[in-house]
Amino acid sequence: MKRISIKSLVQNSLLIPVLAVLLAACTQGEKQSQNLEPTPTTSTQSQTTPQPTPTTSTQSQTTPQTTPTTSLETENINGGEPKEDLTLIVAREESDLRANLEEVYFKFDSYTLTPRAKEKLLQMAQSMKNSRNLSIQIEGNTDERGTEEYNFNLGKMRAQAVKEFLVAQGVDSQMLSTISYGEENPAIKSSTSKAWKQNRRVELKILP
Repeated sequence: MKRISIKSLVQNSLLIPVLAVLLAACTQGEKQSQNLEPTPTTSTQSQTTPQPTPTTSTQSQTTPQTTPTTSLETENINGGEPKEDLTLIVAREESDLRANLEEVYFKFDSYTLTPRAKEKLLQMAQSMKNSRNLSIQIEGNTDERGTEEYNFNLGKMRAQAVKEFLVAQGVDSQMLSTISYGEENPAIKSSTSKAWKQNRRVELKILP
């Protein structure tokens, strides 16, 4: 039988209380760690999120207001100037042109335009260029001397000479038409030199 020394017994007896104390300390530490709970935050702290500052009713209604445009302004925005009634345009053009229309006269047995006739036609051409909505009839006339057929052809050539001159000045040929009355439509029904002079003419008339 192995002999146990007194020294080892003493040492073992001293270790037992120490181990018991350490074991008790460990057990108490585990219990305390299990009993620990997180500290709850107060309701005040959880609700301290910042709130947006409400705007007043005055601020929310300060959107700019557009000024209503009149019907005339709306027309100008959508397409320029308002359109004028065509009837009024034609009436104004006719009034202006009628005031400038004159007869032009010819020498005996001639359809050549005289300087005076050209001067009148130049003035009328300007008015015609501003009156494109109108139609103008150029009427050729003669005096009574000569045959009806000859005078009809002479009146036709006089009307054509006037038309060609006006077109050369820029008048639209589509608004001009010619007709010959020959000796059938005298301005003065008389067999005198004065009457014959007045009958050798071209008249310009606005067609309805």
